[in-house]
Amino acid sequence: MNIFPSKFRFLFERDGIQYECKYSPDEWNNNVLNWNRSSDSAGIMIKYSTSFTFIKEDADYLRDCFNTDGVFAKVRFVVEEYDYETFSFKPYYSGDIDFYSYENSKNKVSIVTSDISYKASIDANLDTTYEIDIPNASDFVRYDGLRLKNSIKLTTDISLGEDPSVYYLYPSIFVIGDESFIPTFQTQNIVEQNKLELNNDLWFCKALKSVQANVSIQYEIAVKIKSIVPKDPTVSIVMYIGSSIKSATRTVLASHKFTSGGETYNFNGSYNWDNLNITKGDRMFFLIEGDVTFWTEYIKTNIDNPVYISLDYNDRSDVKKDIFGLRPLDLLSNLVNKATEGQYNKIKSDLLTIGEVSNMLITSGDLIRGTSGAKIKTSIKDFFQAFKSMFGAAYTFRNIDGVETLEIENINYFYDRNTMITEVGDINDYSMKVKDNDIYNKLKIGYEDQTYDEVNGKKEFNTTLEFSINSKHNGKELNLVSPYRADMYGIEFTIIDYEQQETTDSDNDNDVFIIHTGSQISGFINGYSLNRNYKILNIDNFAGDTAFNVYLSPKRCLLRQIEYIKSLFMFSGSILKFASSPKDYNVTSTGNIIEHSDINLDGYNYLFKPINHEFETIVPRNISELIEEGYRGYIAFINEGQILKGFIESISENPGRNKSQKWKLIEL
Repeated sequence: MNIFPSKFRFLFERDGIQYECKYSPDEWNNNVLNWNRSSDSAGIMIKYSTSFTFIKEDADYLRDCFNTDGVFAKVRFVVEEYDYETFSFKPYYSGDIDFYSYENSKNKVSIVTSDISYKASIDANLDTTYEIDIPNASDFVRYDGLRLKNSIKLTTDISLGEDPSVYYLYPSIFVIGDESFIPTFQTQNIVEQNKLELNNDLWFCKALKSVQANVSIQYEIAVKIKSIVPKDPTVSIVMYIGSSIKSATRTVLASHKFTSGGETYNFNGSYNWDNLNITKGDRMFFLIEGDVTFWTEYIKTNIDNPVYISLDYNDRSDVKKDIFGLRPLDLLSNLVNKATEGQYNKIKSDLLTIGEVSNMLITSGDLIRGTSGAKIKTSIKDFFQAFKSMFGAAYTFRNIDGVETLEIENINYFYDRNTMITEVGDINDYSMKVKDNDIYNKLKIGYEDQTYDEVNGKKEFNTTLEFSINSKHNGKELNLVSPYRADMYGIEFTIIDYEQQETTDSDNDNDVFIIHTGSQISGFINGYSLNRNYKILNIDNFAGDTAFNVYLSPKRCLLRQIEYIKSLFMFSGSILKFASSPKDYNVTSTGNIIEHSDINLDGYNYLFKPINHEFETIVPRNISELIEEGYRGYIAFINEGQILKGFIESISENPGRNKSQKWKLIEL
């Protein structure tokens, strides 16, 4: 057993009280401290690679901890390094002791320390779904709806037999299809009636608000005249539109003058009103009328081709709804608090607190519906994946000013080409290798596709996009699909379905949604409008200037992390070609961002190259300090007189004996 070395000292910390070990751990001289770049988070993580064994009084201390609290004992193992310039010890490494690894024998106790304990607590509960309550004073967005395409279809049945006195015939009319989400029109079924005067009550449709609509009629009606006494009648197919039938605009769709008894005429055609301005209170009437009373043998529609009347209009609800939720940092803080039982709460993030990301509001289906006691149900894993997909988020755990901290930023932040950690010159056993296991040629990005019955949903752009590079290399698929939803039609229909059907539950109650909020509402410190600064430019877009969440479109999510994506795809080719999407609608938005378009990667920089440089080197004695200060930077090394640079993939040091170590870097 080695006597305690002068360079390091070892301590146990429990309930704020420190115990200084009398002996160095048995494995100290052979132990290795590793820094690895996480494949999941892209941040640099630190950990020891082996267990520690303690003897005598040090072992007795651990036995007492275990005997008191068992596997739930909370003891921190602290290593401090002596600074010969300041003649004092300073922190070198610390980690929680994992008492699930506790092994007690006659002369020793062996344990394993976790890596940074904040990280250990998060990793242990990464997949756990937590229910997050929404405070009464939380932020809300005042939702004022989308302009939707609405459609009402009606049909007419005419079966009038012989009648010697026909003047105003109101056919039977009834609704056969109603895809109106906004109550703009009121419809009523009409039973066939023959009147001698115009009747103001036999309307089939009435406007409840002013709107612009497209109205079309397709008809096939056969009329047979029995007699033309007292004079030749002119029979017309007519539509009246106005607040009263007597003051309404009369439109003749077709007319025919009968000149002999027994004559038959087949009215067959269609008529369209495009962008018809309809005023609140206007009524629509459909009639067959004569300029005089006439004697019919029959008037009838074709069973196989009846009269169809359709109204299509784009409109939005006048009802405003406040949707409550949490800002990204608030939601993550709540999740961390749940996962660590309040032990850790320090989060550092410019990404979540500055710029457009801070304007995002995270909510749920239940909160959108306004269900009492609604919560957000999500996991830390889903949060990280969602923000990686949408904003290129990456994270690490660091000790900042003595406080364990979760740091989350855009992935570019963790590849700092302007900061050098250190330079090593004496290297051996050098090799360079293409990272063929990290070469990609397929990409999925965006959101899980949602199925809508409504025609509007076919215009949803926040769905899954797939891209690929035609490569001979069998590359991997990069999955950047968010588990959180940003589909504006999904939010709209969640509200409509609840308000119109008054259902008590829905399939998307627990879905997590994200909404891009805009400016603060006057008179509220926690109320915001929808952010509509980013526009859909397609002229056939139903929503028009009411569209929102355009900032969250899949192509924009891709471009926010294009340097990272290029790094992974650059050895497969240059053209990242659009492959497919569940929705055929190709949106063009502000800045001429075209969702279903190829990307030429040659027009963008890369963060790194998928190439590893491996070598053995003597480790600088202050490497721990250097990494703590410049962990985002690169390491320079000299090989055969050439200076090369690389980001850390995995490096190590042996603090006990300072043996040379094998390092692996990612090429800049």
